Amino acid sequence: MQQTPIFTGHLTASAWPTEQTAEFRLAVTWGGIALTVLAAGLVAFGMLRAHGEKSAPEI
Repeated sequence: MQQTPIFTGHLTASAWPTEQTAEFRLAVTWGGIALTVLAAGLVAFGMLRAHGEKSAPEI
């Protein structure tokens, strides 16, 4: 299965064309969205899991 790269071009090029800059910004945006969704899912999972557990007895 061949994957399509999210970003094409060279990161070390001295001057990026407009299209390459737009691709890079889009890739960074989607990466941020993916991390945000993952973090929200982990928080929701933790809240649901903590809600179902009994609290520890106080000493």
